Amino acid sequence: EALAELASDQPLDPVLRRFEYRLLRDLGYSFELGIDGRSGELLREDALYHYHPDYGLVESLGVTEPGQPSYSGTELLQMSQGEFEGSARLCAKRLMRQALAVHLGDTPLRSRELFRARRQTGETQQ
Repeated sequence: EALAELASDQPLDPVLRRFEYRLLRDLGYSFELGIDGRSGELLREDALYHYHPDYGLVESLGVTEPGQPSYSGTELLQMSQGEFEGSARLCAKRLMRQALAVHLGDTPLRSRELFRARRQTGETQQ
């Protein structure tokens, strides 16, 4: 699916975020985008959440650790509906980076370089 979407003129970021989320799911490391991983309750639009590697998304409850990003319930609920564009775009990017980093460590992803090279090749062929 991602390859077909990448071959089209769709915006790159939402395609990559959906791919990353599916990759985590297919590898057995997924988490629910619309459910609090600790309580099992549906996310609330007015709440903030953070990502916990063992639970998934967990309500922040006003306590945040340094360097621990918070995510808007509204944007997470948009993502749970498959919307990785608009206001959820940056939230999805930060969340997927954080979730993947747990499994990749300090290994950088080179996808941005790959797509940049692909676009430059396409521009020179035109």
